[in-house]
Amino acid sequence: MIPTWLPLGAVVVFSMVLILDPVRPYWGPAWLLLALPVSIAQAGLNELTEVVSPARSRSRAVVSTAIITGGLASVLAVAWFEDWQRLDSMMSGRLEAGARVFAIDRSFSIEVPDAGWRKLVPGTVGDSDALVELASADELSWIIGYRLPPDGTLNGAVLARYEVIHSVEGISESSDRRFFWSPERLDVASYATYEVGDGRLFRGHYEVLTIRSEDEAIELIGFTSRRMEERPPLEKMLRSLELTDE
Repeated sequence: MIPTWLPLGAVVVFSMVLILDPVRPYWGPAWLLLALPVSIAQAGLNELTEVVSPARSRSRAVVSTAIITGGLASVLAVAWFEDWQRLDSMMSGRLEAGARVFAIDRSFSIEVPDAGWRKLVPGTVGDSDALVELASADELSWIIGYRLPPDGTLNGAVLARYEVIHSVEGISESSDRRFFWSPERLDVASYATYEVGDGRLFRGHYEVLTIRSEDEAIELIGFTSRRMEERPPLEKMLRSLELTDE
C-alpha cells in the first residue's frame, strides 16, 4: 500500500522547481493543485485496500494509483515542456553579453548585446530550415536567420516576407530602408520594420534585414511584443551580422 503523502510530496517538490521558471511560474501552482485530487484518490484506494484485504486487491490499488498519478502528471508535463526542443533550449543555458552566435552551417554569426538570450534549436520558433534562432529570457523577443534561395531579387525577397507577415498578423505600419552592405562591391541590403496587431489586445514589432548579392542571400528576422520603451536592440543585433568563409 502506497502512503498517501508519497504522491503529494513528489508533486509538491516538483512544483517548487517549476515555480523557478521565469517565463511560466504559474506551472508550479498548477502542479500544487494537481496534488489535491491525487492525494484524495490515493487515500480512497488505501481505504479500499484495507477493507478488501486480499493481496490481489492490494496490487490492483497500487496499479490504479500509479495510473492516476502518472496520467495526470504526464498531461501537465507535456503541456509544460511543449516538446523536446523547448527542454533542450532551456538546458542549453543563457548567452553572455557580447557573445557571437553562429549559424548551424557557420556561414554567418550575430552578436548578442545583452545577457540572457538563449540559442534555440532550429524549428522552435521558425521553420525547420532556419540556420539560427535566438530567444530573449522572457521569450517575448526572438531572432531567426534563413538562407534565401539563390535565384530571385532583393525586392522579391522583401515583398515575400511582407506578404507573409501581413497575411498572418496584419501590418499597420511599415518602413524599408536600403543601404550598401558591402561598399566595395556595392551590395544593397534592405532593413524593413513592421508594426502588427490592433494595438489593443496585441501589438508586435518586426525588423527584417535582407541581404542578396552574388555570393550570399540571407534574411534575419527579429520580433518583439514588448512596448516600445522596453524593446531590445533588435537592429543592433541584426546589423552585427558577420559573414564567414566557412
